[in-house]
Amino acid sequence: MKNILLVVMFIFSLLVQLFLLQSWQSVTVTANIVIAFIVVACLFAKLELMLWLGFFAGMAFDMNANGNFGLGLGFYLLLVLACKYFLKFGEREYSWWKAAGIAAVSALAQATLLTLPTLLSGRFWDSLANVVYYSVLTFIAACIWYLVLGQLFELADKINLRGALKR
Repeated sequence: MKNILLVVMFIFSLLVQLFLLQSWQSVTVTANIVIAFIVVACLFAKLELMLWLGFFAGMAFDMNANGNFGLGLGFYLLLVLACKYFLKFGEREYSWWKAAGIAAVSALAQATLLTLPTLLSGRFWDSLANVVYYSVLTFIAACIWYLVLGQLFELADKINLRGALKR
């Protein structure tokens, strides 16, 4: 049940990021809620499921991007591996600040990679401000995902459908 819950929440975050937040991004900088979700979900899920979610997130972003096919796929797969390494490979770790910090650093790395030509041109300070703003918003999104997933998993443990079906 928890895996199904994670997949449904992943699809929700992917659809919101690609179809709702991407349309707002022309006006201002928005958070990457998929990065925030994947980092926080690494606290609750096994490596195999997270690799599949990272694969589909990378493919979705690569299909939606105009250039650099494969950059999103590689980034999200490396993100899952780094998160599982830093968050103790599937052991339950409940420190929200580690997950939120990793989400902010990974958003900073992704934004720096994507805006590197602009950062090296004459508009350095404007681009740097947008990159920092992007990572701060992703940090906040990771904190929100931590609260949401923590409460949903607590509720799933309380419901415990397997124990109810054994009677």
